[in-house]
Amino acid sequence: IPLARVADMCGRKHLLAGSLIVWSTLTSLSGLSQNTTQLCFLRVGIGLGEAGCTPAAQSLIAIMYGPGERASAMAVQQLGLAAGIAAANLVGGLLIEPLGWR
Repeated sequence: IPLARVADMCGRKHLLAGSLIVWSTLTSLSGLSQNTTQLCFLRVGIGLGEAGCTPAAQSLIAIMYGPGERASAMAVQQLGLAAGIAAANLVGGLLIEPLGWR
């Protein structure tokens, strides 16, 4: 999928917003999946939504910040991603362990 072309045609902000909507919706639906097949198809869709988020966000950061601030801004963005993944795994494990999977 040529997401760079979509970004040029629709704008980076619209691509980022659309990708986040796709990612959020399919992530929510994956929690409701009833079998492995549904989960696999939803995960493919999540990957497509995610594929538009990072490049669009990084290109927006590159436009918004000058050369002196750009590295710090991208580091903060990447730190947020890593911290979010770690927190999601920790909190998810703490919630699921006492409640059970289903």
